[in-house]
Amino acid sequence: MLSPLERLADTQWSAHKKPMEYLPSAITKCELDDGVLICFSDELKRESGNQTVLYKVKSEVRNRKGGFSVAYRNLVLGVENMEGLEDEEDTSGYDGGVAQGFSIQTGWTKAHKVDCQMDGSKAMNCVKDKTHRVRVVGEIR
Repeated sequence: MLSPLERLADTQWSAHKKPMEYLPSAITKCELDDGVLICFSDELKRESGNQTVLYKVKSEVRNRKGGFSVAYRNLVLGVENMEGLEDEEDTSGYDGGVAQGFSIQTGWTKAHKVDCQMDGSKAMNCVKDKTHRVRVVGEIR
């Protein structure tokens, strides 16, 4: 009989019709290591302001009563400015905007915590960082 983590690993999880970055899905590779499911995502892209961020996600999924706890971090690989912007000098901003603004750095981000409760065998209700709720659904591979 499969353990809860093995059953979780045999499922492709998605939310809002998009593969999950920190659970077993079409864009992650996961393996069990000493009772912890460790997942690495493919290289992903996200737009942030006028930049495209390239990143990967590493997560550790642990079994807990009625569900799973997930800890994940993003590894920012690079940041690209989007095409069609003014000269570099102009974008560095008004009143030293870079110093005041938010600058995306390469490397590991701070960890996020996600608590997921099973809702039947093919769905989970998850709460990220105790603030964001998301419902994830699974399809057996």
